[in-house]
Amino acid sequence: MVLTIPLDKETTNIYIKSSQPSSSINAMQVSSEQSLHFTGRLPSGLYPFVYGGKSESKRLWHGQLLGSNTIETKGSGNEVDGIIFDVCDVRLLLVPQHLVERALTELYTEDKFIQYSQYNAYELTNESLATFLKIHTAVLNNEEVSEMSLMTCLFELLKNPVTQESMVDNRYALLRQAIAIMNQHIKDPISITVLANQLDIGVRNLELVFQKYLTISPKSYYKRLLLSYVEIALRNKGGHSVSNVLEEFQIYNLSQFGASFKKNFDTTPSQSFSMKNKNNPFGWDEKVFLEFL
Repeated sequence: MVLTIPLDKETTNIYIKSSQPSSSINAMQVSSEQSLHFTGRLPSGLYPFVYGGKSESKRLWHGQLLGSNTIETKGSGNEVDGIIFDVCDVRLLLVPQHLVERALTELYTEDKFIQYSQYNAYELTNESLATFLKIHTAVLNNEEVSEMSLMTCLFELLKNPVTQESMVDNRYALLRQAIAIMNQHIKDPISITVLANQLDIGVRNLELVFQKYLTISPKSYYKRLLLSYVEIALRNKGGHSVSNVLEEFQIYNLSQFGASFKKNFDTTPSQSFSMKNKNNPFGWDEKVFLEFL
């Protein structure tokens, strides 16, 4: 599951357009006038190409600062980890991994294939960027794209690797560890003090790491992460009541939680629970991921 976590103090709408779920290739565009963190893990077999160069400010991918002509992929464990500040405009293609591996195999020798398959960002030429955006637009509009056209695009995208996962600095690695622990304790939340103790650092140092990379406190990030999980659970728990879902997450102060939920999603927990349209209004359309394989 890949989540979209807002980082600004005041959250604004996130606009999402996606292609109809397909077994061959899918596209998505995410835009918002705020800073966002894309975080989570893709199902095996999927390979994303994510272009955020149309965003108006700096962006990090797996902790690396990227230029406007860089396209991002994923970590070696299928993890997605991107931060875009201020104004977000992200174009994403989801491609079957076997096609990407075929392109890498044809481009590189065996030892280079192993090395370059660990890269998570590639430099683009103006021509390769234009090709990517053309295919992205076609898929987003549910137009057919031939495998030959897609493979030609992949050959262009994979020529110039620029960022390796092993290059992530220690402080960003600490941030990723903290978020991983938060995910492990979504249904049994721990305090920030306990979280810092598990990481063997002080609370103040943990706050500085979150502020440096996410411009948000660990407590606020944890809360928004929890809200995203609850929102997904409310839309997908047929046969359960709202109170049953909230109890799973150990949420008992319903009025306070309801106010936070309304502020983030512009809807109430009950309204999310009863939605006929189960698409996520504040993150990825899960169907694109779940029905892809």
